[in-house]
Amino acid sequence: MKYIKIEHDEYNYKTTEVYSIILNFSTTSTVTSDFYSLKDDKLVINTGYCWDGASGGMIDTTSNMEAALVHDVLYQMLRSNEIPQKWKEPSDNQFRQMQVDNASWWNKWWIIIRAQYSYEALQLAGFEASKAGTQKKNKMMYDV
Repeated sequence: MKYIKIEHDEYNYKTTEVYSIILNFSTTSTVTSDFYSLKDDKLVINTGYCWDGASGGMIDTTSNMEAALVHDVLYQMLRSNEIPQKWKEPSDNQFRQMQVDNASWWNKWWIIIRAQYSYEALQLAGFEASKAGTQKKNKMMYDV
């Protein structure tokens, strides 16, 4: 995954190339937008997608940047009613698992604890952030 740090009021990062991933769950949905696409379990995020990094007091690190990008896109789909709300918990689990998978061997135990903490926080407080119908303007800006 390639991205740059940007100066913007809402976003901190912007992808500089197309990013794709096979999710650890299948949505049985097909979503196509200017910003991303989803077909079953394959998520593609287009160049220029902007996101804020990890939220909820988490520090942006190499082990959670990719996870935060994927999670932000999935929550945007939830807020935009592009995928059903039943995919919130699998989206949160995707975030947790990606952090663990991206951890280095020397800090894996710490990342596992942090990933579980962030998952629990999302389960308790993430409903407002994923609430259907609350999506603001789309998050891709080529001119930033």
